Amino acid sequence: IGTLLFSGGGGLYAAGTYTAVEGRIASVTLTAPGMFYESAPAVSVSDTQCKFYNIYAVLSEAAVAGATAQITAFTNGRTTTKLRLGGALGAAPSALATYRLTPPTTLSLTSNGGCFQPSGRWNGSSLVVALQRDVGASESCNFSFSLRNRAAQSDGVTVTISAKTCSACSLTSVTVTNVMRVAAVSFTSKFMYQSSPFPCALNYLTVSLATNVKLLPECRPLLTIAGLAGTQSATTSVFDLGGLSWSARTWPLSASPGPSLRIKERPGYDDGRLISDPTAYIWQRDAGVLGNITLSSFVDASVSQSNSVFVFSFTVVNPSSPLPSIPTVSFTQSLGDNACPSSGQSSSGSFDLPCLRTDEWADQRSVCGKTSDCAASFAPLTREDSRPLNIRAASLLMGSIGQDYSMPCATATITVTFAISAPVYRTGICASGITISGLFGSTTGPLASNSAPVNELSLDSYNQTASSGVLSIVHGAGVDVLRAGKVYSFSLTLTHRSLPSSGLTAFTLRTFLLSTGSLAADTSADCSSYSSACRIPMSVAALSLPTKSISASSQSPCDSNQIQVSLSTNVRVDGCRPRLTLTGLIGSQSGDGAQIVSSMSPSQLTSIRGSWLQSGSLTLSPDKLLPNTSPGQIIFFTFTLTNSAASQSSQVVNAELQIGYGNDLQSTSPVQFPSSTVLSVQSASFSTKSIFQSTPYPCAQNLITVIIVPSVSVFCPSTTITISGLLNSQTPSTASFALQSGGGVFNNT
Repeated sequence: IGTLLFSGGGGLYAAGTYTAVEGRIASVTLTAPGMFYESAPAVSVSDTQCKFYNIYAVLSEAAVAGATAQITAFTNGRTTTKLRLGGALGAAPSALATYRLTPPTTLSLTSNGGCFQPSGRWNGSSLVVALQRDVGASESCNFSFSLRNRAAQSDGVTVTISAKTCSACSLTSVTVTNVMRVAAVSFTSKFMYQSSPFPCALNYLTVSLATNVKLLPECRPLLTIAGLAGTQSATTSVFDLGGLSWSARTWPLSASPGPSLRIKERPGYDDGRLISDPTAYIWQRDAGVLGNITLSSFVDASVSQSNSVFVFSFTVVNPSSPLPSIPTVSFTQSLGDNACPSSGQSSSGSFDLPCLRTDEWADQRSVCGKTSDCAASFAPLTREDSRPLNIRAASLLMGSIGQDYSMPCATATITVTFAISAPVYRTGICASGITISGLFGSTTGPLASNSAPVNELSLDSYNQTASSGVLSIVHGAGVDVLRAGKVYSFSLTLTHRSLPSSGLTAFTLRTFLLSTGSLAADTSADCSSYSSACRIPMSVAALSLPTKSISASSQSPCDSNQIQVSLSTNVRVDGCRPRLTLTGLIGSQSGDGAQIVSSMSPSQLTSIRGSWLQSGSLTLSPDKLLPNTSPGQIIFFTFTLTNSAASQSSQVVNAELQIGYGNDLQSTSPVQFPSSTVLSVQSASFSTKSIFQSTPYPCAQNLITVIIVPSVSVFCPSTTITISGLLNSQTPSTASFALQSGGGVFNNT
C-alpha cells in the first residue's frame, strides 16, 4: 500500500492510496477530492523507485470520490481508473481525468511460418498478438517472446491463452500452470576466513560465496555481513573491497575447484565484475556490520551457468586482546526487482570455515618462519586460527637476561633473549617498541640512540638511574614487525659501578600489547665467588686480596731497608681508580713525602710514586696499581725505608685496597700481612771486644788498642763508642784526642 501524490492542476488537498501486487498497481482509492482543481493534475506514487507504478492522465470522464477501481483485465491496451477531484470552493466538482496505470509496451516476437505479427502489445500482465496471415485448419503456429523474471521467489502463475476471431466469437481458452517460476536463491557454499589471529594486526577477511543460481545485476543483489563487532576499524562509508595479495607473490594459492569453494588468485582480475564499486560500502564499527555489498554478474567459462562464485576481501584492524567469545559471523543477501528493490527475496545464514593450508590463508610475514627460529612454546597456526576474529592473547613465551663480566668498573655485555606470542608492530593503532625495566646500577649515562644490536632491533634509549633502569628497544631500519614466536636476542654494553652487588633479578619486558612479562636472570654460572663468568645482570664482584706477603732486606739500625710486597686481587681493578694503602710501618726514620716504588714484576709498575707518612702508611697513587692485570695474578713491588737507630720488634702491617670514589666506593677491610721482620731492628752489641796496652813502664807513652766486633751492622752516622775506666793516666783531659783507626771506621780524634 502506498500514497498517491498530486501536483499541478491549480488545486490543493487531493489525496489517495494505492495497492500493488507483484510489482503492479492493483487498485487506487481517492480518499480526498481536494479543491480548486481546474485541470488534471499529475499523479505519482510514494515508491518513486518503481517505474511500473507511473500513472498517466489520458482523458476526462466523470467519477465519484471514494470510488475504487479494480484492475481486472487488459482491454485494447488501456487499463484505467477514474478519480473525481474537487473544483472551486462552492462550485460543482470538475469533471476530471481517467488515469491509465501502466502504459502498454511492445514486445518482439519470434514466429515460425510467419503466422504472427513480429511484435505484440504488452501491458505488464497480458500479451496481445495479432495474425499477419490466414492460418489453415490444423496448422501449427508457434511464437516466442522474452520476459525478465521477477526477483521474488515464485512457484509460478496460471496463464490463460484465448483467441478471438471476431468481436462476437472466441475460441476455447486454454490454461497453463507453473509458468514464470522463480527459484529461491541460496548459497551452496559460504566461507569466510582471516589472515591473522594476532592482536592489532591488519586482518584480511576473505569471503567466498557460491550461489545455486546465476546472480544478475538486474536483481540488484545486496549482501550484508554482520557479527564482526570488536575490531578497531573506524566507522566509514567508504570501505575498500578487493584483491587478496599483500606481497610480491600471488596469494592465496589455488584451492579445491568447483562451486563448493573456488578461490581466485586475484579476484579483481576476473572476466566479470566482482563488485560494482569497491569503495562504496558501509562499515559500522560498533555493530560490526559491513553492508550494501553489491554482488554483480560473474562470467567465467569454468563456472556453471547455474551458479555464481564470488571471492572478495576487506581489511579490519584486530582488537588488542581476545574477544570474550569468538563471534558468529553471519550474512544476509537480498534480491529486488530492478524497478522495485523492495520487492524480491532474501536469505541469511552463518559462514563456514574452509579447510585450507596455512600458507593459503595466513599472513606469514608476522609469524616466525623456520622451526629453529621459533620459541619451543610457540603454538603453530592451525585451521582454527583462520576463524574470523579468533584472536590470540599476547604473552611472553620466553625471556632471559644475562651478562658476560662482573668486574668492578668494567664494561659488561648485557644480552637479552625473548620471544612474544604476538607480533609487535612499528606503525598502526598498536604501534610499540619494547621496554625493559629493572636494569639499573650502571655508570653508563642515558643514551639518546645507539647502533642496532641486530638487524631487526635497535637501541633507542637507556636511563640507568635506580628509579628507572629502563631500556627502550625499537624496530630496526626497514623492519615493520617483530614476528610472533620468533626468538630475538640483542646485546648492549654497560659499565659496572665500583660497589659490589649480587646482581638484579627483577626485570620486566613490556610492549603495547604486553603489560608485563618477567625476564629470568641468567644464573647458569656460579656467582658465589664473583668470578668473571658470573651471569647475573649487574652483579659486581667484591674485592679481596687472596694472597699477600711482605718482607724486609735489613734489620740493622739506621740501615736503608728495602721492603718487598707481594699480593694478588680476586678481580681486575684497572680503570677503577684503585688505591692500595699499607699501614703499620712504624719506626722508620724516613720523613713524610713521596716514596719511589720500584717493581720487580710486572714491568708496568716501574717507578710508581707513592705517598709516605712517617706515622707508618704508604698509599700508592690512583690508576697506578695493577694496570691490565688479570684476577689472581701475583705482582711484586718494592720501596725503601730507613730503619730506626733503636732496636724494635717487627711491626704488624695491614693492606687495604680501595676502588671507585664518592658514593661509588668499594674497599677491602684492612687485612694483615703474615708475620715478618718488617722494620724490626736488632739491638747493637759486641760479639768480640778486647783492649790491651803497649807498655807497662811508668811514665811511658802507652798505646792502648781496642778491638770490637758489633753483633749487627751499624749505619747510624751519630753512633759513638765510650771507653770508661781508664784511670791513673797522666794525660790531661782534652776535647781532641788523636786516634789510630784501622779501616777508617772511626774518626782520628
